[in-house]
Amino acid sequence: MKSSNYNIIVLAAMPEEVGEFIKHLCQIKNYSFGDLNIYQGAYKDNPKIQLLVAWSGWGKVSAS
Repeated sequence: MKSSNYNIIVLAAMPEEVGEFIKHLCQIKNYSFGDLNIYQGAYKDNPKIQLLVAWSGWGKVSAS
């Protein structure tokens, strides 16, 4: 059985949620596009899991 890497993207509704995800990442990279910040890193417990986390902003309009 071939071992695979996994890429997971999370769009958080609150900045506190982003912070909780970042605490579990290593090798963190930060990308900025205007006022959007995207954080990418490997999950500490399983480096084959790559996580990208961004905060959408408050409310339905920002999320869309």
